[in-house]
Amino acid sequence: MANIFDVSQYLLKLRPDLTEIELHKLCFFAQGWHTAWTGQPLFPDEMEAWKHGPVSPQLRRCRRVAGNRVTRIDAGNSDNLSEYERRVIKMVEEFYQNKPAFGADGMSELSHGLAWRKARGELSPDAASSNPISLADIFKEFAQRLYSPEITPQLPTYIPKISLDQLEEHLDEIEDQHRDILRGLAYI
Repeated sequence: MANIFDVSQYLLKLRPDLTEIELHKLCFFAQGWHTAWTGQPLFPDEMEAWKHGPVSPQLRRCRRVAGNRVTRIDAGNSDNLSEYERRVIKMVEEFYQNKPAFGADGMSELSHGLAWRKARGELSPDAASSNPISLADIFKEFAQRLYSPEITPQLPTYIPKISLDQLEEHLDEIEDQHRDILRGLAYI
């Protein structure tokens, strides 16, 4: 499984001019859409419900900035991502790049959805917070968006080349994965 540093490294390759706020929000959106599409997180790292939206404290400690632009991340490697994970990240980045609200302020506003609000509870909008954002709430928020009338990123289509023998070897794993997705959808 990828980690948030791998995802961030790839986002920086796609958009070398990202601000720190944009980087954290794109990681959150990639996590959300991947979880909604597959029932599994893209990365295991926790995000917190900060004042301006979801933030990864681990990523914040490993990033280097010049002004408000991220220049380097001292951890992770985008080569650790699968082809499918890269496609997910690219689809999400392209989707949000084309939003009229793209930019630090707009991305913050877009990230203030169900999961972020639930993690913050009754805190005032300007209150500091390090409350973790639940992966179950992220899944619920983005799965609900999939079935809403709002426009969403397109699920990346990627069918890896696989032999019949390999397919049979992985059949049990595939069935288990789909069982988890169906169970997750039942909670929506």
